[in-house]
Amino acid sequence: MKREAALLLLLVFAASRVIAQQPAPGAGTSLESAPNLVQVQSMLQSDVMRDLAWGTWWATQLKVTSALPQIQRNLEAHLKDSEVGDYAVIDTSLDALIQLAGATLSLDIIESVYRRGRTPQALILLARSQPGPQFDKFLLKLLDEEAGNGVALEWYAAADLLLMQKRPGLVASVLKDLRIQSYIVVCDAGTNCMHLRIGGDSSGDGGPGLGSIYPPWPYYTLSTVNGGLPSNLAPGTPILFQGPVSLTYNRGVASTYPAIVYRNKQGRYPPNPSTMDRLRYIAAAAPTIPMTIRGDEDISLFWKDIDAYKAETERFQNDLRGRYIKLVEQLRDAGLLSAPEFESVKTPPISFTIDDQRSVRTPAL
Repeated sequence: MKREAALLLLLVFAASRVIAQQPAPGAGTSLESAPNLVQVQSMLQSDVMRDLAWGTWWATQLKVTSALPQIQRNLEAHLKDSEVGDYAVIDTSLDALIQLAGATLSLDIIESVYRRGRTPQALILLARSQPGPQFDKFLLKLLDEEAGNGVALEWYAAADLLLMQKRPGLVASVLKDLRIQSYIVVCDAGTNCMHLRIGGDSSGDGGPGLGSIYPPWPYYTLSTVNGGLPSNLAPGTPILFQGPVSLTYNRGVASTYPAIVYRNKQGRYPPNPSTMDRLRYIAAAAPTIPMTIRGDEDISLFWKDIDAYKAETERFQNDLRGRYIKLVEQLRDAGLLSAPEFESVKTPPISFTIDDQRSVRTPAL
């Protein structure tokens, strides 16, 4: 699966299928007959988690926006528990809050949703929130936590939100973990002289479904959008996260429990964001500053003698370090790095590795 595809997989717990059960008479939880408003409100205040989930499902289908305050209370009441019924209430409630778009959750609740593994839902709700210092703090924390986690779609979503809202701290956070890997490739004259970089994606498979007394199970995933809307997106699909790597979300409904999203954090090597991605976000945050570094850089040298090798190597290293220092100075002067932030990132984060491809490797380099 390419990076453009979301590496978020639906992990469905395998178990023997149970006999389909009809809801209790009068509960109004059958897919064949929609309940009335009074029944929906009654289910939403039930002590039975099955009824809470069904009531939330029907509130979403019937667009009962007046039920959102109760749905939000039910969500908050079940976020810390881990029974099957709790997940049914959590996921149907998040679906209602996203689809009906009439409620604003506190940042504490959104973070709790994120920590429960419902990262797409949390980020969708966060994108609809008003930015502020706590908003910035949470997103900057996500940049630290999600970098290197496989395909790292959550990293891009957090960076996009900070970029879209022009929030402080983005440039410093992106630079803080920037690592520029440079190879000095030395070859015999006339050979194909280059360093081969390794990269790739992987994915896994889900399992069979489990019969359930709960309603159809809504779930959300993130996917990348590059170069406009891909053909598999329906017209009007929102792109909530716009930036160098833009993201949209996809809503699915599983017919049976559970719709648990498994994040394949080992799904890509090297993991995202790449050096190029980080520099693309800096370029987007500072559009007036020329980007003289756009990613990892290599140099290929045909072997002549040790003096020529040393001179070319020193020139390349000094040039790359100088371009980095000038870039961060310009970011500081543009107000995108504070004085303490500049001090923390001013040392070029560049490593140089010799890739000696000569047929006779003497003298040693």
